Amino acid sequence: MSLVLSGQGEKTSPLLRAARKYSGHLSYPLALLGLCWLLALPCSFWRRAYFSENAMLPGQVYTTFGTAAHMDAMLAVDTVLAAGADGRAQALARAFGALGLDTEVQRFSYDEVPRIGNVSGANVHGILRAPRGDAGEALVVAAAWTTGDGASNVNGVRLLAALAQHAREQRYWARDLVFVVTDRGERGIEAWLRAYLGVGAAPLAVRSGQIQAAISVELPPAQRYDALALYFAGKGGQLCNLDFVNMVQHVSRVE
Repeated sequence: MSLVLSGQGEKTSPLLRAARKYSGHLSYPLALLGLCWLLALPCSFWRRAYFSENAMLPGQVYTTFGTAAHMDAMLAVDTVLAAGADGRAQALARAFGALGLDTEVQRFSYDEVPRIGNVSGANVHGILRAPRGDAGEALVVAAAWTTGDGASNVNGVRLLAALAQHAREQRYWARDLVFVVTDRGERGIEAWLRAYLGVGAAPLAVRSGQIQAAISVELPPAQRYDALALYFAGKGGQLCNLDFVNMVQHVSRVE
């Protein structure tokens, strides 16, 4: 900057002389270019290259998902389905218990839901306690028995069970992992959240700490999936932790 403002800099560099002469005309297009650059940052192209200083950097680790134990956890869900709609909650709780999770079955009911009527069901959750944590924070992985449009989400529940099996094999967790399978779609997860937070419902007996982030898995019935849609939102309409989004994108491409 001192060279631009001094006469010595202008004598030694024609480029500096031209920049000072036309600085008034260049300032506006440069300011507009900088504004466009900032507006382009949220685009998907930049999200692929973004990592914060507290990033998880999934590309620096080996992915070990898809072993025989994970397949067995998926097959256990098929055994749960054999118990029928009435007994699948208890059967799933036993399957979670076999994985070493602290489990609980939550039964809920809503009266006079608009355009629906009376709604009742049973949610099941299992908590994997972090060996290096103090149960002050938790991450939630949720899957309903049905998707948002009413289709079966059994594949999503199978994936959740496999993720639970994979998580219990690791020893580096610093936060508890809560695996939730809900009934009755949005009504079920609402009832579970109310009970977990102790707002307008009986509190859960088995719970962890404050929820820091959550993933809801929906896999419509299919033998093969060619695309993955990722919808993310943060508290109060803000963006969620983009490292979390990047990790899901990276793992989905690799796996």
